[in-house]
Amino acid sequence: RRFCSYFLYQTTPAAQMVDVQRKQVELAARALLTHHKKQNRDFLLAEGESVWVQCVFKQTPSAQKQPKRIPLAHGLYDERTSDICLITKDPQAEYEELAASKNLPGRVTVMSVSKLRSDFKPYEAKRKLFQSFDLFLADDRVLDVLPKLLGKTFFAAKRQPVPVKISGKGGDWAAQVVKARDATYLHIGKGPCSALRVGTTDFTAAQLAENIMLVIEGLGKHDARKGKNIQAIHVKTDSSLALPVYNSVPTASDITHFGGVVAPRKKKVAAEAAAPKAIEAPPAAKREERKRKATKEKVEDSAEEALATPKAKAKAGASKGAESTKRPKKAKVDTPKSTRKASKSKKAGK
Repeated sequence: RRFCSYFLYQTTPAAQMVDVQRKQVELAARALLTHHKKQNRDFLLAEGESVWVQCVFKQTPSAQKQPKRIPLAHGLYDERTSDICLITKDPQAEYEELAASKNLPGRVTVMSVSKLRSDFKPYEAKRKLFQSFDLFLADDRVLDVLPKLLGKTFFAAKRQPVPVKISGKGGDWAAQVVKARDATYLHIGKGPCSALRVGTTDFTAAQLAENIMLVIEGLGKHDARKGKNIQAIHVKTDSSLALPVYNSVPTASDITHFGGVVAPRKKKVAAEAAAPKAIEAPPAAKREERKRKATKEKVEDSAEEALATPKAKAKAGASKGAESTKRPKKAKVDTPKSTRKASKSKKAGK
């Protein structure tokens, strides 16, 4: 919390582009590494955590299917230990020979679309494939069929294959693989926030600061308003608090661009406050008004009865007369048992 409060007041105001001081970024990176060491000083074989840059936009950008590539000075994947899967067209044997002839850097495995469709159809197989590789690359000509073949596991974790251009036998495959490997990617979804991985806690503070500065520069380039749509930028690890390194205050240009920052509800409240209010009547006047309305309703009801048609009146009178001419039924009187026995004996004597 001390770190957050300190960084919040050290942030740089908004400018034409995203203007962030290098010293501020290095200070934040050093603080994150110190926090990670304190959290894991009791663990001998503690694993490194990822370091992220969180970007908050003033206005939610339009969602895009393909991620935006931002190159890094220090890559996220080690060439000697990272496994890369390259998804290509059919036939697989032909592309495996091409990959072997191109001397691709690192451990790259070639997989065709037909093998992906046949061998990794069950969900468990897709999850096993997801855990088997550190990075997935794909020929840009087969990107349209991959969402259905890979499933939601890859896309929910932002691990969908990165497109590379390897069309043609004379293409520079090695350069394409290195360019895709030594970069981070901006995924623009339906919300105003995006997170980009810029390194791990195994990096030095200088390496993290260099990557963060490149990412901030890339955010300004990929922003439609050249950085003016960025509200705030934070850096954090997987388990730490987010440290702000940039914070923008809305200006007059933002109000003009977005058509007013005031929300529709606030506009409505402001309009109601500006409108002249009607003078509220006292309680006695309200009672008189209610009596007047009740009297008016009674008069209207009596007028409706007076304006009824003669036929309806005659019909109602005839129905009443018919009911009066009917003979009423005799009421059944319950007599006691002794009276009934006496009457029976009299009849028997006769």
